[in-house]
Amino acid sequence: MLKLEHVFIEISGRYIVRDFSAGFLQKSLTCIIGPNGAGKSTLLRAISNILPLARGTLSFQSVDLQSLPARERARRLSYLPQTMQYAPSFPVSLFVELGADPWGNEWEPGWKAEHLERCLHLCNVAHLKEREVATLSGGERQRVYLAQVIYQNTPVILLDEPSSFLDLKNIVLIENALARIRDDGRTILMVTHDLHTVRRIATQVIAMKDGTPFAVDTPAAILNPSLIAELFDLDCETLHERFFK
Repeated sequence: MLKLEHVFIEISGRYIVRDFSAGFLQKSLTCIIGPNGAGKSTLLRAISNILPLARGTLSFQSVDLQSLPARERARRLSYLPQTMQYAPSFPVSLFVELGADPWGNEWEPGWKAEHLERCLHLCNVAHLKEREVATLSGGERQRVYLAQVIYQNTPVILLDEPSSFLDLKNIVLIENALARIRDDGRTILMVTHDLHTVRRIATQVIAMKDGTPFAVDTPAAILNPSLIAELFDLDCETLHERFFK
């Protein structure tokens, strides 16, 4: 289990996340939703060790993640940020293979090649594997970045709006891919604004507001007009008309 206990995250003297506690089981997909500025992306950045914790603990299978060397941490957690500035001028297949770096030479060559092909096909980028990443569209790059994160083969996967830039067909494809790796035993935390995706593939939802959990429950319990209206400071009748008909 990935476990956060009484986590506080501070940036420029201000707590962006305050007293956050939650547990995330194996074979689960938790969607983190909420208004802009709620602390969703900040939370993922802290779990991935890009930001330090001001207070609190973060553990996986009872091991303190903050105390681990970077390589050991990267064997447990992989992370796809909201935006990627890096678009290298080398082939997609080579870029995805960089996800194996934390494992050194431990992977058997035959399994490694099969695993690469699986990840490329899972994210619908196998046909792009000879293309340079820098030449791809925004949506194609996003799928390549996701393929690398999955290729890293960690038990915990952190995703910050992975469906951004994707067309409808590829949103459905990525939802199916995430549901498959969830059912294979991974623990997935995903920030998203797409409530339809939440309904389709989440096993748990954390609604965040003002840096704290506003509600934690199943998708069916969270996705009701009154709660969502309060979360986003919207008129319940208008919200129901637009999203819950």
